[in-house]
Amino acid sequence: MTRARFAARAQASPAQTPGR
Repeated sequence: MTRARFAARAQASPAQTPGR
């Protein structure tokens, strides 16, 4: 379940992406 968390994080802070 990383895509869901990644999407939520991207909406919260798109400048600091923990993926790429």
